[in-house]
Amino acid sequence: MGTDEREKALRLARAHEKRGDPESAAREYVRGGAPAEAVRVLTGARRYAQAAQVLIVAYSIQATTAAKLDAEGKRQALNAAILLGRGGETRRAVDLFVALGERERAAELLRRTGDAVGAARLERAGPASAPRATPSLAATAEAARRLEAEGRDDSALQMYLALGHTEDAARVAERLRRWPQAAQLYVEAGKPYEAAQCSLAAGNPEQAFDQLAKASREDPR
Repeated sequence: MGTDEREKALRLARAHEKRGDPESAAREYVRGGAPAEAVRVLTGARRYAQAAQVLIVAYSIQATTAAKLDAEGKRQALNAAILLGRGGETRRAVDLFVALGERERAAELLRRTGDAVGAARLERAGPASAPRATPSLAATAEAARRLEAEGRDDSALQMYLALGHTEDAARVAERLRRWPQAAQLYVEAGKPYEAAQCSLAAGNPEQAFDQLAKASREDPR
C-alpha cells in the first residue's frame, strides 16, 4: 500500500472513530499501518478479544513460538494475552502466558474465572514442565464449524479469525450483518465480488466499485 492509500485509510479510520464505529475504525487503522491505534479503539469499546487479534496478526504471535519473539514481540504478546483474558478467551490467554513464562499471571486468570483446580495444578508444575498440548488445527476448525451449526456465530467468528480461516470468518460476519468487517475479510480472502456486495450493504458504493473492478471479467455475476 502506497503513502496516499495509507493516509486515506487513516482519514477513514478517524472518521469511523468519530462516528462511533470501532470495528470499521480499527480495520482502517490496520490498513493504514497503525495497529496500535486499532488496539486503542477496540479496547476503548471493550472489544478486548478483537484487540488481541490485531496484535496477534500484526506481530505474528503464536503460543508455540512466543518464546522466540524479540523483546517488542514478547511485550506485545503479553498485551495480547492480557486482552484475551479480559475478552473471555481464557484458554488462549493461559497458553500464551505460559509460553511467555508468565505462569503466575496464568494461574491468577484461572482463579478469577473459577478454575481453582487448574490454577493450583499450574502453580505446582515446574517452569520446565511441558505446556498443555493444544488441539490440532483440524480439531479446532471442526469445533468452529460446530459452533456455527449451533447458531453461536459470534464464537465461531472469533475462532475462525484466530485460525486464519478468513473466508469462513467472512461468511459468518456476513450472516451477522457486520458488513464492513465481512467486506474486509472477503478482500483478504481474495473474494472481490463478495466484498463488493458487503460494501454496498454497508452503504459504501465507492468501495464496492473499487472491489468490483478487481473481480474476474470471466465471473458471470
